[in-house]
Amino acid sequence: MFAVLEWCKVYERHFTTYIFFASTGIDIAHLLTFLVIGFVAALAAKGREMIATITLGFIFASMAIVAIVYVVSSTGDSAILRRFPWYASDSFAIVIAGAIVKTHRLGASAGPSKA
Repeated sequence: MFAVLEWCKVYERHFTTYIFFASTGIDIAHLLTFLVIGFVAALAAKGREMIATITLGFIFASMAIVAIVYVVSSTGDSAILRRFPWYASDSFAIVIAGAIVKTHRLGASAGPSKA
């Protein structure tokens, strides 16, 4: 993302846009990455999309919680707690992708209606 921002020289013309993409834009790209991870996991787990994505989301959330507790307890710096909502939304994005794949497969298997 930074390479594209520097190539377009956004910081010279539109500094507020650069600040947005350098902060919140990275978080949104991170969220989209976890959405793609959820799609891949759900597509690989035919028939068990929700089990696979909920498990994967739970594993990531558990790892994030352990990491946050470790950082706060070892450094005493609680600034990482501001990142927790983003970590939770990453886990939620994985599960949402599984639900999207599951509903898409259910709709495709039902076939066209005869009404």
